Amino acid sequence: MKTVFVLAIAATSVVFSIGCRPAIQSDSQPQTFETPNTEIKNQGRIGFCWAYAAIAMIESDYKRRTGKDIDLSEESLGFFLLAEYIKQGGDQFLRTALSLPTTQPKIEEGSSIPEAFSLIARWGLIPESQWSVKFDTDSEVNQAKDSIAGEWRQKVEALRINGSNAVPFDDVVSILTKKAFRTPPPFQSFDNGSGAMSAIRYAREVIGFNPNNYEFVTIDGAAGSSAFSSNIQRIKEVLSRGGVVGIELSMPASDPSSASRIQGKRFIGMGMPFKIDGAHAMVITDFKNSNGNFGKSLNPMEEVAKPLEPGMQFQLKNSWGSQSGFNEFGAQVQTGYYEMDVMYLLDILQSGGIFRLTFPRI
Repeated sequence: MKTVFVLAIAATSVVFSIGCRPAIQSDSQPQTFETPNTEIKNQGRIGFCWAYAAIAMIESDYKRRTGKDIDLSEESLGFFLLAEYIKQGGDQFLRTALSLPTTQPKIEEGSSIPEAFSLIARWGLIPESQWSVKFDTDSEVNQAKDSIAGEWRQKVEALRINGSNAVPFDDVVSILTKKAFRTPPPFQSFDNGSGAMSAIRYAREVIGFNPNNYEFVTIDGAAGSSAFSSNIQRIKEVLSRGGVVGIELSMPASDPSSASRIQGKRFIGMGMPFKIDGAHAMVITDFKNSNGNFGKSLNPMEEVAKPLEPGMQFQLKNSWGSQSGFNEFGAQVQTGYYEMDVMYLLDILQSGGIFRLTFPRI
């Protein structure tokens, strides 16, 4: 289920790249704390879960600070990521004078929450009302991939014949918009209701985005039980301050009998289980211990202080709309949220997988 924006000719690689393809419903899920959840969205059939998780964190933080909902464009991040990969790959071939591959470059969708924040720092944010291109069917996704690959090949071949050593950005936009995205995001200027501004200025001055306000922690099997427990505790503490935490889950390639929670159906979107060569990004919005409940607590600090114990669950906000498939227990999910046993994360580590957390500094 992994999908990665990869040009077969690109020098750039992404470690722990993730994608998820598996529809929008408003959310009234209560939290142990006043976690400012925003609308459940539907990423469609393209692997932009990494962008949806990052944007969900930014929208939630904006709501925590201002009390207002905001709807930002996730697809623009996918456009920017593809634009960078297309240019990097084309520039490499033009500089080295290598022959183009006989087959078309493979282009797929996927990245990570840290890369999403890096993209925002370089390109900015755009409201959904200003730009949105959805890919709702497999045929739309495949047509876009084929178009981008074909246009890239023709353009780079023409530039090489003309002696160019770099792909102009206007050509990159032409490649992406010919039959795929149709129009580029208005990153240079758009009217946000109070005047025209760039996407970078909008991100900084209106949304208050700062990439330094986030910390990324990757946990693997070598992390040890103390690191695992301390990060679970840190998640609870962030939630208690009104924040949300991003999580990227690596899916084990096999189902060892010792890890019952990863057998059978688990995090299935559109009928396909995620494997180790892919992952899924969501946002942690709440937790409960074995004898507790999701929702506001009479004594929230007591809940935070409870030690990690079997039966503790996280509530995970997903980006597949209300029809979200199955959780790790094989239970049907109908709300856009998962209730995931924390011990499932241990199963992932014991099966050779990893998971990464994105903490807001609040």
